[in-house]
Amino acid sequence: MYVCSCNPFNDKAVKQYLTECGEQKARCGDVYRACSGGASPNCGRCGPTLKEMVREHNNALTVNQMKENFPASTDAEEEREDAAPAATPVNAKKPDQPVI
Repeated sequence: MYVCSCNPFNDKAVKQYLTECGEQKARCGDVYRACSGGASPNCGRCGPTLKEMVREHNNALTVNQMKENFPASTDAEEEREDAAPAATPVNAKKPDQPVI
């Protein structure tokens, strides 16, 4: 799919550039210049598509960084969560209480 028709480039070019960025955050202007051969945007219709692709790339990096910085829960933590008593509904009848 073409992303820009003024300075023609497609989504494959954008994805390739974002892949080459690796673990670095991308900026729309840098992506545009790289994919358009250094040209500047003209009409701007490609902006929302390009922004969305860059946002998805940057969000994926953030999620991966969070996974690396916060270890997964241990089995002991999961057992404590499973052992927690269930909350009693506010309007639940208590064992020795008559129903009114």
